[in-house]
Amino acid sequence: MNPIVVTPDQSERGSRDLSQDIIQELMKRDVVDVVGIGACITMVIGAVNLSKTIANVNIQSVILDYVPLTAAYKPEAIFFELSRTPSKVPKIVTEFDSFLEDDKRTKTIGVSREERVETITNIILWKLSKQDVVKVIASGYAVTTAIRSVLQVTTTGISKYKVGVTGIIIDSVERGVGTGRLVPAINIFIEREKDTTYSPRHQEVVKNVTAR
Repeated sequence: MNPIVVTPDQSERGSRDLSQDIIQELMKRDVVDVVGIGACITMVIGAVNLSKTIANVNIQSVILDYVPLTAAYKPEAIFFELSRTPSKVPKIVTEFDSFLEDDKRTKTIGVSREERVETITNIILWKLSKQDVVKVIASGYAVTTAIRSVLQVTTTGISKYKVGVTGIIIDSVERGVGTGRLVPAINIFIEREKDTTYSPRHQEVVKNVTAR
């Protein structure tokens, strides 16, 4: 296992360069793991989006987790498992799409770049106290804020309920009407009485990254 890992000190690296690496690796291997850590998360999402758009690259799993790089430094990260096999849409995504529009709006939290992590964490907790599923959406610089808040809610035991991430969809959205400029976006689904699933492969990737 040799995941592609993008760390905060590589934040100047571009999505196009990373997309080239992803595609080249997927021509050699059946499965490629890509990890974006901290400030690089949005760029990594953009690279995966670009790879999906121009090549036979499909997402088999997306996981949000922390990476213990040192005893005192455990940043948030996004983990992609990519292959040429067609993707399966998470069940919660299909279910959410079937909700009435008013219901969707009530269950959705939009995160802007000005929002504080603490504010979004409280909003997620409040909505989860009222309903069994919440969708958190963010784009551009707000993606990292959204992920930090989701991890606070789902990994620290602060929620009154058992909650877990049951679906993640990445996408691109236009920044500014008519600009044609696309920025990476993420949709994170959190459900009550559900656990976040961490596969054995994911655990191996975390060990690999930590050991570097």
